[in-house]
Amino acid sequence: MKKYGLLIGCLVMQVLMAAAQAVDTTYIRPFSKPNTLEVYSGLYNINFDFSDRYFQKNDFQLRVNRSATLGADLTYKWLYVQYAFNLPGTMLDNQAKFNYRQLKVRLGNRKWILQPFYQFYNGLLIPEGKHRGFEIFRGITFESAGAEVMYYVHSSQFSPKAAYAFSEQQRRSSGSAFVTATGLWHAIRWPVPSPDLIEDPGTFTLLSRNPAWVSLLLKGGYAYNLVIHNWLIAPSASIGVGGLKETHVKRMAIRSVTQLQGNLNAGYNGSNWYTYLSGSWTNLNTELLIRDMQRVSWTLTATAGFRFRSSRKKMLSIL
Repeated sequence: MKKYGLLIGCLVMQVLMAAAQAVDTTYIRPFSKPNTLEVYSGLYNINFDFSDRYFQKNDFQLRVNRSATLGADLTYKWLYVQYAFNLPGTMLDNQAKFNYRQLKVRLGNRKWILQPFYQFYNGLLIPEGKHRGFEIFRGITFESAGAEVMYYVHSSQFSPKAAYAFSEQQRRSSGSAFVTATGLWHAIRWPVPSPDLIEDPGTFTLLSRNPAWVSLLLKGGYAYNLVIHNWLIAPSASIGVGGLKETHVKRMAIRSVTQLQGNLNAGYNGSNWYTYLSGSWTNLNTELLIRDMQRVSWTLTATAGFRFRSSRKKMLSIL
């Protein structure tokens, strides 16, 4: 009986995988040149706002030291290599040297996508409203890790690869609803708290306790690929709600977490080369025991890419 059950399970998995890969070729086609070389430049901005839940007043704000970036990446068969650096003189505070790391991996098929991620901010800036400058907040780190599962309802006619990376040809306009589930672990570490840096007592109490929490966020949204000859305009929007549990709080109170997100990619998606502008905006509200934390971020990026075929001969016997 177990053998039959295992066989049936394998057959069901094969059917599901085949259904997930089914494509309407009048809407979606792969490019004949699968490898790409890209150059890109962009700008990012991230704010952390701490406020009282009932008065909705911004009591304290921290900012990541925003800067412009320049980079390049190469995709060849299974190999992906990327290098990027901050452009000198483009930071909010050019005297502050902080670390900002982000790692994302995108796996899955046409219908299901799994995206593990990791983010780390070492040191932030405190805005000084009167002088329009910034005070350096050293010794504090914001760290988060998690994974997001995405499901596209109409994946046979809508191409996420075209929408987010211009790596596939969307031949006719089409859209799709999508749902996502995101599991997140987040921790703030401030080993040597200093009340001189934070005037708001509530925010100081929150950060000095080195809070950490786990959360689950469920989102729903819609994405659309508008095709005008070889030009593609790809907007998407989503809204989500979920719950979190602070790991350092003994009580099992589940608090809320909400998110609004929007993306827009637009440009030329040709068979030999492509170029596009990309913008994204995210508003993540986290309800903690002492203070609410709002994380608002946006990015702007310009990308130009060139497609090429694989070599007939193997390189280093592995590519």
